[in-house]
Amino acid sequence: MFLLTAVTVATVASSILDAAPQPGSPDRFAAYYSGPPCPTSQADRTYSQFQVNLSAEQAMLSGDLVAGENREALLLREGLPPIRLVTNASRADWLLSYPLIMNQVGIWGHGILRPDCSTDADIFYVKAIYPPVLLQGRIDARVELMNRPGVEPLRRSVLHYRRELSRGMQSRKVAENPEDGMLRAAGNLAEELFEPGAAMELQPWRVRLMGGDEELPGSSTVEILVSGSDGSVGVFGHIAAAGGGMVYNVYPKGSDRGAPGPVHLADYLFNAERGHALRRPTWILRLEGLPEEMVAAFHQDISAQVEDLEEGRVPYHPTANNCTIVSLKALGHLGFQVAKARYFTRRFPRPAFTKILSDPPHLIASGRLKARRVEMIYVPQVPTRPAVGGAPNRPLRDRSKVG
Repeated sequence: MFLLTAVTVATVASSILDAAPQPGSPDRFAAYYSGPPCPTSQADRTYSQFQVNLSAEQAMLSGDLVAGENREALLLREGLPPIRLVTNASRADWLLSYPLIMNQVGIWGHGILRPDCSTDADIFYVKAIYPPVLLQGRIDARVELMNRPGVEPLRRSVLHYRRELSRGMQSRKVAENPEDGMLRAAGNLAEELFEPGAAMELQPWRVRLMGGDEELPGSSTVEILVSGSDGSVGVFGHIAAAGGGMVYNVYPKGSDRGAPGPVHLADYLFNAERGHALRRPTWILRLEGLPEEMVAAFHQDISAQVEDLEEGRVPYHPTANNCTIVSLKALGHLGFQVAKARYFTRRFPRPAFTKILSDPPHLIASGRLKARRVEMIYVPQVPTRPAVGGAPNRPLRDRSKVG
């Protein structure tokens, strides 16, 4: 996947928008229609009858989000012309009210082709907008779980889990006696994470479970993501594994979530059309500072599995190579042995994620998991028109809508 950078978009800009930026937050994206199809474009008519010709390259931009004179969204970058953010998906306006969408934002989407099929550098088609502070850099005070009031049971379970991780780093006896506290700590943490009230919380958070603040290469990171069930696909939600900012997303080909294939983390979480977090809550276990060879083996394994499914060499089967089984097989290269667990644990997302939480203490103690930092991130579902689902522990008979 080729990423068109913000600099590339801006350098070909020929004029500054007539609408001067105004103070305050934007209320909506501008609608846009770009005429008859271009031969090399992607057409988007997802939510309306209007044709939008998009460049084939997907792009990520960042800058300050401000309102134009008509309260429409503009993206400002220092020393560069502003870019008007547009969409023909009127239902995407609720992206502007996502928590922590203020000032500095990340934008994921496509350049737009003019009617003559040249690229319009002053306009950008938005498919996702997100707060980088939630996913990047050090933990900001605004998203730090341990500073948040009203979540005392969850904070206690985090502290208990931290103690077990610390013991695992300091004593190999923990590896020899994994029942000594760590399974209880992981079970308590999972119970509090998936508690219905916590799973419907609208404010995102991050928390450090182990490690320091030193800068680590993105290529040394693997993430395990579990999303709540949406009431229509599978049981116990959806699980995926990610590395280097790319999520290996396994769904049956032709499903409403798209065919198997890696997508960028921001695209996966916040895409207005297929984003998981916008329809249901997502929890991310982030393992950082892993050895290069360990991460390379993970990538090689899971990408081969996904490619086999995508190309049809291996048929998708809901209990033979579903999202959980594919993810767990690749995570075995990090030391996780969930694939050897009980039937439901190795086939369904929430039981698998709970088991994964119980593994790091003794894996670290035994030296099999060489992570230098472990974090947890919560990405909430927000009230949206297509919103369905809830916490992954909700029974099939009670998957009421959130929002």
